[in-house]
Amino acid sequence: MRYPGPINLTMDCNIKKDGDYDHEKCHPNYVRCKFGRRELRACDGGEVFKSSSGFGRNAADLFGYCVEMEECQKLWNEEATMTPIPDELKKQVLSLMLDKKGTLLPKVEDCKDRNGPYAMKPCQAWYMYCYERKGYKMRCSRGFAMSPRYRKCVGKEFCDASLKYD
Repeated sequence: MRYPGPINLTMDCNIKKDGDYDHEKCHPNYVRCKFGRRELRACDGGEVFKSSSGFGRNAADLFGYCVEMEECQKLWNEEATMTPIPDELKKQVLSLMLDKKGTLLPKVEDCKDRNGPYAMKPCQAWYMYCYERKGYKMRCSRGFAMSPRYRKCVGKEFCDASLKYD
């Protein structure tokens, strides 16, 4: 199978969680996002990358993995015919993911018992990324701000600065 020439990477890893992401459906190249940086990667041995739907039967289904082309196409077809998640269940899952109060981490030392991104100040571009008891000061892309509630970079107009903070 022949794949098209130059790859145009437009993925912004500053707004994605660390992980592996499709470049295209069932393509040998994929993008790894880590600490806001992107890296183009490729599957070996003629395999193609199958991203995760986020729900699956085993750990590999949650992260994405390299598979034979036929297997990838079969998995995509299965996902296309799956029953959608009911809106009520989506709301329950989303409510568990949201901080009811915003948590601000203004200093590296505040990361000792936390992992993931945290706003340093309400709705500012700079944020603290905590990983393995260390803090890394990072910045959202231009026009975005770290939402203390959603703990991800969002458009400044969607950031809620009126939350109560810990």
